[in-house]
Amino acid sequence: MGMELFVKVIQTRVMGVGLIGLLGFFLGGLSTVSHADVYTWKDKHGQVHFGDKAPTGTTVDTIDLPKVKTTPASDVSEIERKERQRKVIESIASERKEREDARKKEKEDKAKFAAKCSKIKRRIEESKGVNLFYTRDKEGNKVYLTDKQRKAADAEVMKKYVKECG
Repeated sequence: MGMELFVKVIQTRVMGVGLIGLLGFFLGGLSTVSHADVYTWKDKHGQVHFGDKAPTGTTVDTIDLPKVKTTPASDVSEIERKERQRKVIESIASERKEREDARKKEKEDKAKFAAKCSKIKRRIEESKGVNLFYTRDKEGNKVYLTDKQRKAADAEVMKKYVKECG
């Protein structure tokens, strides 16, 4: 009885549509086809962009997407709706974990970089305070560097610092 009253009210409010038009409206609403244009373009820096609105003043390509048939949410059972919610929640949690892992890795990489640069800088400072500089040969004996060799070694370390640490 409630549906009949609803149909009667709609019939009186929508002039000239009639029952057939109303039936077509309701049946057409049960299953719809969704389609929107998607555009792609390059900006002045060569960056590719995608959007649903075409920008002015640039060459735009339209991407042909397949038409997707959708059903209203009322046709989805409670179990299916909860399953979809669960999947969305899992997806969001997974993405959050990936972002946190990426931030953690970036922080660790920065710490390693800082430690490496600190070690090189310390070697440069220590070298300035030493009068005699030596290396060890295969037998473990000290081999003292000449002033020319030492300046070349210091220049090499400085070059490495500038290249790797800025």
